[in-house]
Amino acid sequence: MQTLKQATWWMCLLLFLGHQFFERALCWHWVWADSYLDSLLCMPILLGLLLFERRFLLKQPSYYFPFLDTAVMVILLSLLYEEVFTSVFSGFTKDYWDYLCYFIGGLYFYFFVNTNLIKNTVNA
Repeated sequence: MQTLKQATWWMCLLLFLGHQFFERALCWHWVWADSYLDSLLCMPILLGLLLFERRFLLKQPSYYFPFLDTAVMVILLSLLYEEVFTSVFSGFTKDYWDYLCYFIGGLYFYFFVNTNLIKNTVNA
């Protein structure tokens, strides 16, 4: 449950949901946000949910993803979204700038969401 209590994860989720509301319900469009915000927030949100799932199923509240695991997940998800989905689904558009957004989102996840909360409170 610690993952879902983190303000850094909620900030990403609320920003994503807010953008979707403005874009779809109010027809408000901002080119940069429409093109890159979802890609930027994708990794912190999805990997945060995966971290929650791991902590819950393994019953280890201090579980966190090592850097290599995080990097591999970011690379594989990026390739899935930008190479596979764009080839299979017509609604997806390949954009190489999205790779940068996924990378930045992955770094944000690793440093601000993927924290060992018990280790951080012991060291503080």
